[in-house]
Amino acid sequence: MKAFKVYVPVLVAAAIMIALLALPGHTESMVSANVDKLEPGLSSANSAAHIVIQYAPTDQIVRSVQVSDPMTGLEALQNSGLDVLTLDLDWGIAVCSIGGVGCPVDDCFCSEKFWSYEFWDGSEWQGHPVGASDSSVEAGNVEGWRWTEWGVGGLAPAPTFLAADRALNWLAAQQGDDGSYGNISSDVESLLAIGANDFTAGQWRKSPETRALSAPIILEGPAFTEAGAGQSGKFASGLVAASGCKPYQAVAPSTYYNPESGLYDEGIFNHSWAILGVMSMEETVPPEAMDYLRDQVQPNGGWAFSPGFGADTNTTALVIQALIAAHEDPDSDLILNGLGFLKSAQNDDGGFTYDPDSEWGTNSDTNSTAYAIQAILATGQDPATGMWVVGDTNPINYLTGMQLPDGSFEWQTGIGSNLMATQQAIPALLGRVMPLKMAAAVDACPLQFFPLFTQ
Repeated sequence: MKAFKVYVPVLVAAAIMIALLALPGHTESMVSANVDKLEPGLSSANSAAHIVIQYAPTDQIVRSVQVSDPMTGLEALQNSGLDVLTLDLDWGIAVCSIGGVGCPVDDCFCSEKFWSYEFWDGSEWQGHPVGASDSSVEAGNVEGWRWTEWGVGGLAPAPTFLAADRALNWLAAQQGDDGSYGNISSDVESLLAIGANDFTAGQWRKSPETRALSAPIILEGPAFTEAGAGQSGKFASGLVAASGCKPYQAVAPSTYYNPESGLYDEGIFNHSWAILGVMSMEETVPPEAMDYLRDQVQPNGGWAFSPGFGADTNTTALVIQALIAAHEDPDSDLILNGLGFLKSAQNDDGGFTYDPDSEWGTNSDTNSTAYAIQAILATGQDPATGMWVVGDTNPINYLTGMQLPDGSFEWQTGIGSNLMATQQAIPALLGRVMPLKMAAAVDACPLQFFPLFTQ
């Protein structure tokens, strides 16, 4: 049995864990192995500035910083909750590292890359004319930091990051006092959403008095992972992305692999999630598992949820991300044909439908569009340009257009706020692809046993 499943006296463990969770003031110390002091909170455009951090083209986050008086750009960055290392020089203060990415203070210019400092002027990103220690930031400003080489790349338009921030604020407000979103499936979707923005399961709580998301994950996660390879893979992906700890008795996705068939699951969607979960834990995916994905491609270039079904955009997008993560050439016929299927499912509004041949309707929806955007980004293409532009719109415009004034997203126009649509829109708005993060090991959740109950 692979790591991620630990044998303990189940009933005793559950009883002790429930008792620990019931103790007021002990939620952080007992529930999470990785707790940050920063609370997500609810930012207000009237009192907050926003900071966009790009560690890599598909590794970006946004932070809101409360601003009561003008502060310098460096002060705003330091108030973001991220670890910031600086070096005081004769000509100013150099930013060496943000969030652990960059150079050490004693060798601040160790790389050809540097932290580019920019601001959003309302229509595009501009380089600051002064250093961060001399710039002025006020409420409503959007600051950008990119770890990059000179003249390479750029940030997506600021409104997409602001949309993600508003969605995260809405998501925080929907959380129950017990830390849950009503069921473990929604809790895992929230893990992926907050992990895409580098928030942790231990810090994500509606208020300082309520429990963190890690609480229901620890209690209900093991049963979720026992439901199948796809659930286990999604759980592992979310756990790693949100820096969660490993619940006792949780089943690792690698446990589901059948060496005789080369499958984690016969269902292509679930098989893909299992692969992404294994990758998240930096374990090796057998070649036969990847071959199964290649063999299941349909004549139209797409993939079906399970054999015998028609191709759909969600499964196709997930397969593309799994293949690219396994180093499939983005210019291979397999990937290009997959993108071709996605293109066939794009509507005139720029969004994507679940199934372009469905007899139940082919209107665009937020979830399918978010999945498609992630697949497009995984191949190195920009979903706001090129073949993805339809008339005067594109997938990003469609996605941001589905956001309601309160920050939530509709699944389809006129439906109203939808929890899953909001959760799945967030990684796409941040330009993140699956797997969101990878970790060689995930710490086990802390749990103490009394000697009386040990065997």
